[in-house]
Amino acid sequence: MVKATSTSVNGFSVVPGGALRPDVRALYLDALELDEREEALVNELTSRGIEVVHPNAMAMPSVRAEDLAAWCHERSLGFKNVAAVALCGVDLSVLLGAGVAFALEDAGRDCCTAADRAFPARADGGLVQALRALVELVDAARSGAC
Repeated sequence: MVKATSTSVNGFSVVPGGALRPDVRALYLDALELDEREEALVNELTSRGIEVVHPNAMAMPSVRAEDLAAWCHERSLGFKNVAAVALCGVDLSVLLGAGVAFALEDAGRDCCTAADRAFPARADGGLVQALRALVELVDAARSGAC
């Protein structure tokens, strides 16, 4: 049996069948406090080499995107290497450029429309679902199972 493999091209993983999956290296998450389940999933991501970017909560939306661009540039990453989880509407500018864009219902209609996937409100477990989906996406892309 031949094991599926993936190769990296310009920050994307090319998996069997020619599908492209972003090569996620960072998680943009504007959450100052995490509950135990959320924190456990963030820890799973960091154990897989994903860096977590916490934006300046006081920054205007355009400044958040500029700050993230500078952070990515320092690490030779592009926005396509970032998975963004929008918790509120000010995350829209980052969400639009991210390689993987998830939004919680709390982020509003614009973010949910722009997102690759929308999830329930945080109070209903949406952040846990989004983080779990990201762990699965990272694992699948790295194993070539996408």
